[in-house]
Amino acid sequence: MQLKWSRPLRPILSARAIVTALILLGSVLAPLHVVRAADGPQPAPAAAEQPQPQLETVVVTGTLIPTSKAVMVPTPIVTISADDLKSDGFTSIATALQQSVFATGSVQPSDPNTFTPGARTISMFGLDPAYTKLLINGRPLGQYPALYNGSDMISSIGGIPSELIDHIDILPGGQSSIYGSDAIAGVVNVVMKTKMDGPTADARYGWDQLGGGRDLRLALADGVSLGKLNVVGGVQYEDTAPIWGYTRPLTSTYNYGGLSPGIAARDWMLFGYYGDPTTGDTYYHSTLVDPSQCGNVASQFNNSVGVRYRPDDHGYYCGSYDAGEDTLGNGESQVQGYISATFDVNAHLQLYANTLLNHDVNQFSTGAGSFQTIGMTSSPWYYFEDPRFPEPGQVGDYLNLQHIFSPEEAGGLGNTLSEDDLNGERFEVGGRGDIGPSNWHYDASLDYEQDKLTERIFMQFTTPISNYYNGIMGPQLGVDPAGGDAIYEPNYAAFFQPISPATYAGFSGHAISQSYTESSLARGQLTNTDLFALPGGNAALAVVGEGGDEGWNYSPDPRYATQETYLYTSVGGSGRRSRYAGTMELRLPVIKDGSITASGRYDKFNVTGGDFQKFTYNLGAEYHPVRMLTFRARYGTAFKAPTLADEFQGVSGAYTSTVDYYQCALRGYTGSNLENCPANYLSASIFNPTQGNPTLKPLTAKVWDAGLVLTPLPRLSISSDLMSWSIDNEITEAILDQVVKTESECLLGQLDNSSPTCVEDDALVTRSGSGVLEAVETPKVNQSNERVTTVLTQLNYVLPMGRLGDFVLGAAWTDMIKHTFVQFAGDQTIDLLGSPFYSTEFKSKVTLSVGWLIDKLSATAFVIRDGRTPNYLATLSTVGYATPGAAALAPYTSVNLTVQYQVLRSLQLTASVSNLFNSMPPLDNTYPNYTEGPYNENDYGIIGRQFMVEGTYKFER
Repeated sequence: MQLKWSRPLRPILSARAIVTALILLGSVLAPLHVVRAADGPQPAPAAAEQPQPQLETVVVTGTLIPTSKAVMVPTPIVTISADDLKSDGFTSIATALQQSVFATGSVQPSDPNTFTPGARTISMFGLDPAYTKLLINGRPLGQYPALYNGSDMISSIGGIPSELIDHIDILPGGQSSIYGSDAIAGVVNVVMKTKMDGPTADARYGWDQLGGGRDLRLALADGVSLGKLNVVGGVQYEDTAPIWGYTRPLTSTYNYGGLSPGIAARDWMLFGYYGDPTTGDTYYHSTLVDPSQCGNVASQFNNSVGVRYRPDDHGYYCGSYDAGEDTLGNGESQVQGYISATFDVNAHLQLYANTLLNHDVNQFSTGAGSFQTIGMTSSPWYYFEDPRFPEPGQVGDYLNLQHIFSPEEAGGLGNTLSEDDLNGERFEVGGRGDIGPSNWHYDASLDYEQDKLTERIFMQFTTPISNYYNGIMGPQLGVDPAGGDAIYEPNYAAFFQPISPATYAGFSGHAISQSYTESSLARGQLTNTDLFALPGGNAALAVVGEGGDEGWNYSPDPRYATQETYLYTSVGGSGRRSRYAGTMELRLPVIKDGSITASGRYDKFNVTGGDFQKFTYNLGAEYHPVRMLTFRARYGTAFKAPTLADEFQGVSGAYTSTVDYYQCALRGYTGSNLENCPANYLSASIFNPTQGNPTLKPLTAKVWDAGLVLTPLPRLSISSDLMSWSIDNEITEAILDQVVKTESECLLGQLDNSSPTCVEDDALVTRSGSGVLEAVETPKVNQSNERVTTVLTQLNYVLPMGRLGDFVLGAAWTDMIKHTFVQFAGDQTIDLLGSPFYSTEFKSKVTLSVGWLIDKLSATAFVIRDGRTPNYLATLSTVGYATPGAAALAPYTSVNLTVQYQVLRSLQLTASVSNLFNSMPPLDNTYPNYTEGPYNENDYGIIGRQFMVEGTYKFER
């Protein structure tokens, strides 16, 4: 890693409009002179005998003004080159960013238990992933059609062919005065290649030591120049096999490493609300309900099902200790194509165009699914009574049946795969040059992007699964006059039998949902890098005007609305808005050894139901008192507009389960013994609605950073920057688990029941007259304030060792000093770094790259060290680490090793090992013993050691 200092779908811009605009652009600007990226201003020599050196002018992320390589910008930048992607052992662009020193926050993994299993994102400095602006060649990347965490919109990092990437710039800190909305935590700019020496073919094959994940990638790229036409393009194909949980020790069985022995899954179970009056068990003894005592189902789950017992008066059932019937890593097939072209119409006009196409199919599975009568909320089976199991004073106990389907019943786990099919297209056309003999340069462009997503989610359907279990439940025998519950005498012997694959296929299938996002942008920029002379050089100015439109639509399968999708719900929404912005940036070299930069941007959004606008600015300075030392500082503002989903998302009615912390606490179950709480409270079935809110305000932020760059030796540079954010009016969906936990602490008097938090929280929770938890609303809200302070330190050193080659060292360290949060005005400040109930982000992160280069051989070790995080017990209560048994987990370190050899001038071979020492997350034995995967999947992965071999061949012309 190189460290730099310094409704039906309708097109928004038609092809006819684009062509017409280009013709007009060519006719109007024909007398103008073209400026290429490598060309800079050509100042006259100060004197004939003392010509001034000509410095190459380049476009730098973080500024609109083309800048000579000798000029630094007042903000830190980390650059990942195309070579770094290989030499540091990164398997993808997303992996490189997620392992970068900035990525200290928790994010949802791309696995089947999330809302966006096909998306790739990062959390910079513990901030929301939506606060990072993703760019391609300086232009915004479109939004992913499905909603992150079921409510938010993000940009996904995937879909870019690696072989055509020149480099990736990561720019931390608020950048809204240049890039507009979303640039709060920072900016990631993927810069594509503009020239190639000749055709390049690349083939890569990878595999996982622990099984699954086989990966094949093929790429072909070329660049040609035909007179005035220069073209670069290529295609890339990649196919990756899924990784199943049963292939990894941590997820292949239920938690044996917990505080008590692991508990088998409740695969076949009869559950009573009151339990067996003769034993006190809530799970009825299998000898009472299953004549075979689990013998008929013993062959399921790889011959591992037997009579199991859960202690603390829960009772007997049929279950297996085997787990891992879901995917940890997606199967993925993707094809990408990119082409970029420039054409010098004449000496006065250069036209350019580029296109990126992406077809990406992700496959994943949550397992074979399950049946439970408590899931039939509109059926009389929802808490039925059986007079054969009476309770005093009533006909029978309130009963539920549960069955988790086995892989054998599904006919193999391959039959349970869901699929996300994403098709994206991105187009840009434009022209650039300079205006006559003046120092004014222009760049005008039109951009359009569209992403279409088809989700095929595997599930069971309500009507056919009900028809099957009707035969087991038998006829309704009446209604309990006291409780009003239906009375049945099910055939339990039939229930405790495996289902044939044909029967399973009869009530299973895929629900198909469609969604898309699209955006257009017309943009014009004027730049003058020689505005007037100042003591430190020439002043420079850039002015940008832009306008466009964006739309989002999510259309769920109609069966979601009729509750035909058994145990699944979805939400739709649709909306459009237009947006306009004007930006100005000024660079003033006011003294010989220093300069000031200033930028301001006005954004306006036209939205049905209410427009809003925002002005942001940034002031920066850099000063070089001596050649080896530079000071830099910035202060400014940033913002994030509510997303289209924030404003237009429909009502989401998810039926889910949560822990009823209040009822558990009343019975003495908290902290480490929470797992012993009765099942109806430990996994309370509730309705969880949310929806968009058109009255949401834009998020605003004040940002600043200050640092220094030290270059004591020609090949050694060190920098350290202190960065700070103060963010107001954040938009988020209230977190279900936190709402229920907070409600419990308010009801128990642990929090002031009259505080703003308790008043607001109480309005979100619905309980029946008898105290049963029924519904919890998690609305989108504007939070009050979030503050972050961090230090970023970087080092880059090259040591030539003569015949022994070169030693290369790159290091970076992020230390999170402060991260606080106030949900509502008047509430107490929450320390997110010290309150694991609210956050499990890393306190620090260190990356270290150590390389050795000699002749045709190079070797690089890339080390990633994630700082401490809380264990599971620490996350269960607002008292955090004061909970008995709560503690911080040890830092986690992994190492990538890559060796490259230049076999021929045209052929390079690469071999790499990711996670060289097969490191797994730090041991956390505080997870409940019924957990599948006792680790925080938002912080850690358990893929293990991966191998890759790669060959790159460059054809000679």
